[in-house]
Amino acid sequence: MTVEAALASERSRIREMATWGRLALRVPALTLLLAVTSIAGVFWIAGADIPAAFAALAEGAFGSQHAILETLTRAIPLMLTGASVAFAARARLWNIGAEGQLFAGAIAGYAMARTVPAPGWIAFPMILFAGFAGGAAYAGLAGVLKVRRGVSEVISTVMLNYIALLVLSLLLLNGPWSDPGSAYEQTALVPKATEFPLLAAHSHLHAGLLVALAACAAIHFIIGRTSLGYDIRAFGLNPTAFAAKMGNSSRLVLIVMAISGGLAGLAGVGEVFGTHHRLLSGISAGYGYTGISLAILVRLNQLGIVIGSILFGGIVSAAIKMQILAGVPSAASYLIQALILLAFLVAGAAWERHQGGRGHVE
Repeated sequence: MTVEAALASERSRIREMATWGRLALRVPALTLLLAVTSIAGVFWIAGADIPAAFAALAEGAFGSQHAILETLTRAIPLMLTGASVAFAARARLWNIGAEGQLFAGAIAGYAMARTVPAPGWIAFPMILFAGFAGGAAYAGLAGVLKVRRGVSEVISTVMLNYIALLVLSLLLLNGPWSDPGSAYEQTALVPKATEFPLLAAHSHLHAGLLVALAACAAIHFIIGRTSLGYDIRAFGLNPTAFAAKMGNSSRLVLIVMAISGGLAGLAGVGEVFGTHHRLLSGISAGYGYTGISLAILVRLNQLGIVIGSILFGGIVSAAIKMQILAGVPSAASYLIQALILLAFLVAGAAWERHQGGRGHVE
């Protein structure tokens, strides 16, 4: 190669790097623009004053100490269900059943509290163990169906969601756990000794936040620093090659599904013993399904799940404030979450397209 050709090649590479750098700055800006524009569209359709609606959203999510504490409370189940879905997805297992596993954990935790009375300092770890075990066992059913019968975990986990909800209704609708003094599908209040400790006075923020943060940190460590995490990543990249080298992968599938379900089960006991202090049919505001969106949004990153959970929790927490101050229906909070996810997916697709083009040039 001549000196002139080398110089021309180097100048071309510099120009390409500059273009790539500008694109790297533009993608987050595009994401923000799409998200803000879409949310403004929701406010406009609702007939609300757009600046006032955005102000109400910010105030309701993070505008005061009370708002921040409520946002963090809403974020707890999202951290756990998001971590649940993301952990399974690392092994290319699509756990769509975090909602049902949340219910299974709640049922198991409540059963433990009913049958094994214990002081508060013992009840807390016992309930956590029961909730994790309940979610793990329920997700394990889908794992067994996959390794023994070849049933897709997508189908089995979705179907198990409805079964868990129906079982809970049987227990609460004039069932053995129903509160005799109530017309709703719920139990009586749990004993005070079993309630999760509060992290802040005059709030609903409970020790489940510490459990959720510890769970996300543990999953990050397992995936990045352990032999199990290496096997999970290898299996996720190429299940056929993993099976050829390591032999039967059934055990790994069962372990991953059990841990994934256990994380969602922890979300269930957190809602029972930390937030509502009773088991009820509406214990989940779609947390299992939102966890799927959240895991996709942050591309399975555990730190991203923590941050995204706080963002989504803030949007849900601000729903009432938006309705009161700006006339935006509270249900619009879920539409806002969906639009944020869509904006990130569109921007991410643009990023990957240009990244593919860059690799082609090189």
